[in-house]
Amino acid sequence: MRIKVVVSIVAILLIALCGSASAEPGIMVEVAPSSQAANAGSTIDYTLKVTNLDTAYSKTIKSVSISVAQGWSYTLDPDIVGQTLPAGGSMETTVHIYVPSTASAGSYNNQATVEVEYEPIPGWSVTETGYSVFITQVKAAVPPWLVQFWKEIMNVSGSVSTGELDASWELVDYSDDEYGFINVSVSEDGKTVTITIENAYPGYEATINLNIVNTGSIVAKIGKIELNKDEALEITYPEVEGEIMDKGQKISVPVKVEVNDLAEENSSYSFSLTFEVRQFNK
Repeated sequence: MRIKVVVSIVAILLIALCGSASAEPGIMVEVAPSSQAANAGSTIDYTLKVTNLDTAYSKTIKSVSISVAQGWSYTLDPDIVGQTLPAGGSMETTVHIYVPSTASAGSYNNQATVEVEYEPIPGWSVTETGYSVFITQVKAAVPPWLVQFWKEIMNVSGSVSTGELDASWELVDYSDDEYGFINVSVSEDGKTVTITIENAYPGYEATINLNIVNTGSIVAKIGKIELNKDEALEITYPEVEGEIMDKGQKISVPVKVEVNDLAEENSSYSFSLTFEVRQFNK
């Protein structure tokens, strides 16, 4: 009778422990950014973060898989499979996703799935799975005929000019209230636009409508745009890096300015935007 009582008590304890372990919160899988744009034929990076929501047990990462569109590929840097995720801790890795040059323009859903394993009771293994969905917006690829045309130009030695690669900022207009004053100037090479705001105040807002114009004689691509600004200004504008422009084409870049609480009375504030221009196939 005593043996039966002891076995029953052990069974009850195991059930209680198992019940407690199964109620643990598991893991959280996050991918940042949740959505971003890429050109066909390029590699784009995301940050994958795995967090152990359990503060009592460390866990081993058994597998990490990324579901991408057919023909795409990915790598993890570093590979975190086999690593130990400490109790209450987190781990990150970079996901490099290659978008093939044949990818069509559009929005693609990807999914990161992570599987972990741990033993809440010696000899009893528990597996948990978490996932996160993220998006890749693929921009239209350069038409194959245009790529071939460029190759043909480059292969005709000494008889065909490759033309001039150039672009410039252009002011369209701006809107603000009756109190502020805006001055817009473009550098001599056209790559930097400087906007100065006078008589501003906290909460002041303005929109400056700009264009980037392909002033060269060949197809061009907009490179990185660098922003330099005073701390009292909040600046937002659309992402245009990677946009391709035919000769004479314009890309609209509306810039929104807001003066924050760091602004001082009777002060002027300025910011500048400088862009790079590249060959369309670079």
